[in-house]
Amino acid sequence: ETLSYPLVGPADYKAFMIDPDAVEPVSVEIVNPLADDRPYLRRQILLTLAQTVQRNIRRGLDNVACYELGHVYLASPDAPAIPALPGGVRPTPEQLAALDAGLPDQPLHVAGMMTGLAEDDGWLGDRRAVDWSDAVEAVRRIAARLGADVTFDQPAAQDVPAQWHPGRGAHVVAGGKRVGFVGELHPKVDDARGLPPPPAASRVGSRAAPAGPPPPRPPAGPPPPRPPPPRRGAG
Repeated sequence: ETLSYPLVGPADYKAFMIDPDAVEPVSVEIVNPLADDRPYLRRQILLTLAQTVQRNIRRGLDNVACYELGHVYLASPDAPAIPALPGGVRPTPEQLAALDAGLPDQPLHVAGMMTGLAEDDGWLGDRRAVDWSDAVEAVRRIAARLGADVTFDQPAAQDVPAQWHPGRGAHVVAGGKRVGFVGELHPKVDDARGLPPPPAASRVGSRAAPAGPPPPRPPAGPPPPRPPPPRRGAG
């Protein structure tokens, strides 16, 4: 599991072939960001997770598999302006409601990326590179652990989002709604982010309600024995 700053900018949009004119008006812009080249809060975890994977690869790690669970920030151009409230007094319920109405939607998402080898049994054993079926299997296991019923809907090549490889990806569907996407990133994304092909990735939102209660946890074993009390001596 990794954590990253939820800040993105034009370079991230370009790397993932996202139209900035379409995404910036619905993104939350920070007045004083930590970095001038990343002034927006992310709408997808995958953009910041790719920075983490790229950083590990540059430090000599060829086989990287990581995920991040965090918030995304979905601003609406129709949201009312957040009012400026006076200090030193408790805000009224109406003022708090006005503040909440101006805040962006902040759902919890999860994203994962895998690069390099999925299997490596040594120089005499089998070696297999990661492919997008590994990401599909990861999503299946997460859904099974949560008790959620998910299916995969593979779109036509012309309908695949630009950052994904046509023919090697699918929508994640739960409760009749598309809640994510899983597949292989486009080669142009690999080149822009310095990722070894073919990296597999997935991003899933948290709006899919589980079909039932999650499976029970395995029973816990007996607690470990307590150590004997220390003995003190004098010499």
